[in-house]
Amino acid sequence: MDEDHRFDSAVELALFRVTQEAINNAVKHSSATELRVNIECDEDQIALTIKDNGVGIGGTGSGRIPSSRLGMIGMSERVMQVGGHLQVHSWPGRGVFIQATVPTHETTPLSTGVPQPDQVPEPGGLPQIEGNR
Repeated sequence: MDEDHRFDSAVELALFRVTQEAINNAVKHSSATELRVNIECDEDQIALTIKDNGVGIGGTGSGRIPSSRLGMIGMSERVMQVGGHLQVHSWPGRGVFIQATVPTHETTPLSTGVPQPDQVPEPGGLPQIEGNR
């Protein structure tokens, strides 16, 4: 990717909202002393990684999004709507690791900023989240 391209506005907004929710969760609930946010991009995908060293999320560790965590469900739905997926891992007393991965084919030239018709996701058909059926 060069500097003349931006991601589709829906991708940018989804990644921003995931970051915002993760930071808010860490500040409110984790007792973390350290929080790291990293974004990496290559020709195939954008990977947003957020890690903290807090108390973790009770009952996780498997990578599944707890159905009782509405913020986590919202993050997952936002990422899925732009063709990506979200992984959440947590270990009691060792923090939370969140990674959102989105394909880079969702980009448009900076000069137009308008997605092409083949870049707009089809409505509906989102995968089900555990406990949200």
